Amino acid sequence: MRALSYVFGCLIGIGSLSVPLAAQQASVADAIVAETEDFQLFCFSNQRCPASDVAAPQRAAAQRGLEELQKARAWLEGMGFDVENADMDPGTDGKKALRLQFDTAIHERRCTGMAAACRTLSVLNESRVILPVEDVDQLADGGTLVHEYVHTLQPSRDDEGVHWLNEMVATAIGSVWVRKRTGRSAVYEPKYSMVLDREFWDGQDDPGYGKWDYAISLGQEIGSQDGVAYLAQDRIINAAADAALRSGNGMTLLYDDALMGGATFDTFFPRYVARFNNVEKDIAQQDRTGKYFYYGDIARHAVEVTSTTFTHEDRFAGKAIAFAAHPMLLPLKVTPTPDTPPSENILLATVEVTEADDPDSLTLIREHRLAKEKLRDSFLLDGNDPPDELGFFRVAHTPAPDSTAENGFVLKVQTRPVSIEPPTCFQAGKPSEMTVTGLPEAAADNWRFKVDNGRAEGRTITPASPGEIAVQVEIDSSITRRETGIAPKDPVKTRVELGTFDVAADDCMVRLTMGPAVMTYVADGSYTEFRSPGGEAMYISESNLAMWQGGGWMNVPAQAKAMILGSMKQNNAALRMEFPGAHDDEGDFMSQMPKIFAKRFGWTNLRNAHALDGGTPVRKSAACPDGGSGCSSIVFSMEGNPVPVTFDAQKRPKVVTFDGQDIVFDYGTWTVRRPPGW
Repeated sequence: MRALSYVFGCLIGIGSLSVPLAAQQASVADAIVAETEDFQLFCFSNQRCPASDVAAPQRAAAQRGLEELQKARAWLEGMGFDVENADMDPGTDGKKALRLQFDTAIHERRCTGMAAACRTLSVLNESRVILPVEDVDQLADGGTLVHEYVHTLQPSRDDEGVHWLNEMVATAIGSVWVRKRTGRSAVYEPKYSMVLDREFWDGQDDPGYGKWDYAISLGQEIGSQDGVAYLAQDRIINAAADAALRSGNGMTLLYDDALMGGATFDTFFPRYVARFNNVEKDIAQQDRTGKYFYYGDIARHAVEVTSTTFTHEDRFAGKAIAFAAHPMLLPLKVTPTPDTPPSENILLATVEVTEADDPDSLTLIREHRLAKEKLRDSFLLDGNDPPDELGFFRVAHTPAPDSTAENGFVLKVQTRPVSIEPPTCFQAGKPSEMTVTGLPEAAADNWRFKVDNGRAEGRTITPASPGEIAVQVEIDSSITRRETGIAPKDPVKTRVELGTFDVAADDCMVRLTMGPAVMTYVADGSYTEFRSPGGEAMYISESNLAMWQGGGWMNVPAQAKAMILGSMKQNNAALRMEFPGAHDDEGDFMSQMPKIFAKRFGWTNLRNAHALDGGTPVRKSAACPDGGSGCSSIVFSMEGNPVPVTFDAQKRPKVVTFDGQDIVFDYGTWTVRRPPGW
């Protein structure tokens, strides 16, 4: 009743104004300014006035606006809205009437503020649509008229009703009509405030108008006609009459799975917030209290990574209010560890919501996307050329519809080094796996390998031809935000050179030379040749043995083979475990000895060894034994004894020195005998 009292008071106030009255009220027929099949527009001041009082251009504009409303009526009827029972002044011939308010002093008490049109109630609770005459030129796009017309399809609002739902519905439908007729969309910059870090139903800046885009976006998500047909459902269009909604904030409606076509607030709102990846300040303010176009305020938490060698971690406290998103911008500075090659400045960044009061009701959003996991997101960073930010993050809080509690949390930000190593050997036409340490499978999707010879798929590289292959890792920036607007941009891509590596033609062999003994591992068939200086040779596979002597193959009885192989495996079990990096999944040791030792003494394995001082070995540039380039070396401790290792450009061992004795490794393809039947 307070709303009626307000209108009644306005009408009493009008009576005290000095308003020139027409000598006689115009007849209904004479007052018609514009007319269509279902609507009439009357000239009105404090009573009906002659349509002739309205200038011809204004009458033409009024006719165009009314024709738009007539088209919109048919459109709404086709979507199931009950247009037959629109609550409006009666006209003649069963038509609905609108008032073209011709007296400024009168209409300013009927249409508050700067409204171009309004729907109001008379003292008899009659619904009236009023159009100020000076705004008649704005009616041709139909948006304002359609908005007010939708209000006539809704219950008359009062001070206890859920007003924001009424305004959300009416503004959504009016906006879609304009979009259909003109192709215009006013989400950016916003026509009304959209303060996404305040309660969705909050009326501090916005009594509901700003939610129009949410309503349309939800409708598009569920495939509703023009994004608004679902709003014709009785519980939505008549929300203001729902006694259950009057006592709450109205959010129950947005959690109804059937009404929302499955896109309930807790599932759709985080995806909706992801769209508004924008941190521009709203300088004009537009009568809003928020500092930014779509957010009231944005927290800034600087992340400064001072080394690409060690794990870095920051923790930032935050608090999200119910039915809103807490926005955070994370500026970034990365200082690569001095004297490290670019390939060792690749980082995995992980941002995670932890220690939340109610983690189930939170969702992490990065830039234009939801986190890969609900509360956790990971992506690669190029520490050589990092972006200025980790990104714009929001934590959406979508609790039960009757909740009012804030949800505190801690945002944990971590970076850690990622190591990428090539296989021991690339072979033309055969896939080889790159070893990526510190990056679990599927943890990040913003990177890929690039090669100049063959193809790369996931972590597997297949060279097309023998010779060499250059391998790079391409990393997409985490930033998809433009300087202005909300449309995503293609992320900046950077590339890190991992190296140029040899590609074998026929076989990836590994040769180990220690004094006069030469051992060559043959990948094709997986066996090793042990050759003596005199030309004799033994060939060992996982389950077989062969001998070459005196220019031919020796006949080794099966029983003798079994005894020799058994003895070797038993006697070499201790040898196998003496060297660093032994593990159970290496396979048979004797048949793969050169390959296994090449892996154990490679940098990927020895980076976890101990230096003589107990710390981590430091890899330094070194001269290549064969005159090549890109070599490096370390000294690690083995039972307290120094063991120097020189690596080639692929970080494979070239020379390992034990007690002054060099073990030399070579990689390539040689002519090696293959025992009969192998």
